[in-house]
This record gives sequence, C-alpha cells and structure tokens, in this order.
Amino acid sequence: MEAVILVGGQGTRMKSVSNDLPKSILEIQGTPFLVWLIKLLEKNDVKKIILCLGIKSELIIECINKYDFTDIEIIFSVEK
Repeated sequence: MEAVILVGGQGTRMKSVSNDLPKSILEIQGTPFLVWLIKLLEKNDVKKIILCLGIKSELIIECINKYDFTDIEIIFSVEK
C-alpha cells in the first residue's frame, strides 16, 4: 500500500508556537508530528510514502532523515 502526505504550507496560524519551524515537524511528546504519522502508516502496512513538500522543505527532509524507517520507502517531492 502507498500513501501521499501533503506537507506544504506556510503554517501562518501556528507561527506563535512554531518558532518558524514547519508545523509538520513540531514535536508532540518529543517526536515530530510527521514522524508519528509515518510510524502509524508503517504499522498499517504502508510500504511507500510520498511527501509533497513546499516551503522550508529542507528542514523537513533533514528531520525525517534523522529517523530509521527500514520497512518503508519515503520519497520527497519538492514543489518548485
């Protein structure tokens, strides 16, 4: 099974708590939200995820690459 996650957007409504980080990598209990989501998809037999990225994509890619997702393929699609 495959999944697509839309991770773009400026996050203007979250600016007061985000310290200019993309909202998808804001931490919940010490783990970025997007990592929680990927782990959940991985547990549910998703084998491939395409992350559609926009603004500050480099921060999101850097964050995700810190984690070892051995059973799932992650593809980064960056909007130009």
